[in-house]
Amino acid sequence: FDGGKPQVKPLAEYIEGLEQRRPGAPPKKLQIVNERLNPEEQYLNFSAALPKLFDGQVDHTGTDFFLGGALTGSAPNHRAPNLLSVAYGRLLWQLQPPGNEVVVHEPLYDILAASDGLSGSKRCLQEAGDVLFVPRSWTQSWLCLGDCVGMLHDISHNMWDLRD
Repeated sequence: FDGGKPQVKPLAEYIEGLEQRRPGAPPKKLQIVNERLNPEEQYLNFSAALPKLFDGQVDHTGTDFFLGGALTGSAPNHRAPNLLSVAYGRLLWQLQPPGNEVVVHEPLYDILAASDGLSGSKRCLQEAGDVLFVPRSWTQSWLCLGDCVGMLHDISHNMWDLRD
């Protein structure tokens, strides 16, 4: 994005443009789009559906679609149990179990740059095609290691608590 008028284009065309960018060209500004999808979503309907492995196994309560550049991501937060699918790119996760909650209202990159990297956090690398389950009450944050596209699906289940 060059600061001009936003462009509308198919996701496949956008990803193709990312791959054709000059290697090593830094972004002008760190930016991320995180959008809650309506259940009747038309344009991003591929992202509103649960991964097939979980379809019919859990209750799907909502989906967030995200599109981010290198070093953008999610500040530490708590959510309902969720599944995060990466369609493009790689994410570095920082996870803390219940009882070790971290609440910070700053971008994860800024937190990591100014600290010891959230010591005590569990870390995990998620790549395109991977699905990660995060139980409820866990502090979660993630950082795009390059351009990334993904979906976060909030879930619940009427028989299980989904904490473990």
